[in-house]
Amino acid sequence: MSSTLRLPFTEQACCLQAQELFETHRLRQYNHFYPEDNRVNLRTEPRVECRTNASTVTSNLHHLLKFGSTWDQREFDNFLENSLDDIVKACSEQLLFWHISGETNNYNEPVDHILVWSNTDYFWFVLLPRSTWEIHFFLEDGDRVYFLE
Repeated sequence: MSSTLRLPFTEQACCLQAQELFETHRLRQYNHFYPEDNRVNLRTEPRVECRTNASTVTSNLHHLLKFGSTWDQREFDNFLENSLDDIVKACSEQLLFWHISGETNNYNEPVDHILVWSNTDYFWFVLLPRSTWEIHFFLEDGDRVYFLE
C-alpha cells in the first residue's frame, strides 16, 4: 500500500482537465483537416477589405469566389451555372472550419452562417463614399478596384 496521499479531483479541476484535453483534440483536428496551406487570411489580401473577425477562409472557397476578377453578365451566369454546387459544398466546409477554429463574429458569437447576395447598395452608399480617395488613387495608378460582398 502506498503511503502517498491522494486527494480527489474537485469538480472544477475535472472540468479544467476535460477542457484542456478537448482543446488539444480540437487543435489536432484543426491542423489535420485545415493545414496552413489550405487557409487564406483575407486581411493579407491587398485588394480585399475584410470587415469581420472571421477573416480566414478555406483555400477552396477562396479559389471558387474568384477574388480580384471582373465579369460580364455572361461570365457571371456561367459561373453560377457551373460553380453553384461547388460553392454550396465549400461554404459547408467553411462553416465546419469556423466551428473547429473557434472563429467568432463581431458580437463574439460563433460564426454560424455565410451570406452571399448581390445588393450593390452597400457598395454605392456606404463603401464608395467612405473610400472615395483611396479608390481614386488606385484608379489613377492604373489599378483595378474590385468589390465582393
